Amino acid sequence: KISPAYMLEDAGIRWHGAVASHFPPAFRAFLEANGVHADNYSVEDVPRYIRVNPRSALTQEEVERQLPRSEPVGWLPGYYRLPADVKIAACDAYRRGDLYGIDLASGAAVAALGVLPGEAVLDMCCAPGAKLCALADALQLSGSVTGVDVSEERLFAARTLW
Repeated sequence: KISPAYMLEDAGIRWHGAVASHFPPAFRAFLEANGVHADNYSVEDVPRYIRVNPRSALTQEEVERQLPRSEPVGWLPGYYRLPADVKIAACDAYRRGDLYGIDLASGAAVAALGVLPGEAVLDMCCAPGAKLCALADALQLSGSVTGVDVSEERLFAARTLW
């Protein structure tokens, strides 16, 4: 049971002050104006995701052996869900480049785009680079992918993936 310090009410929505009290006033106003419950931002255990490099010979059994708490993402082949506390940097497959961390939304975007070999793709928010790699893999060495990003620091990270 949540026992918030105080509660806000707006248009019949009950806001738990324990979460919303840490937000900037402009963000709270945006949430309230759009009917988004502040408790949506109280998630503590956000899962992590990995993608198997398609040029790797890594099998599902090997992924599950090296990362025993991993679970395949059924609707996105080659992707696995991990609990937030799992550190992939200690995994041999990660150090070899057989798998890498990726945001699930990036994987879903690549799948939805349906990139085909020979196409040209422009990624306007490419850093830190995992989505860019997935796009390049979908092209199967035929076509082009160009990545741009507003953050020079994050672009540097993307450049290290190739």
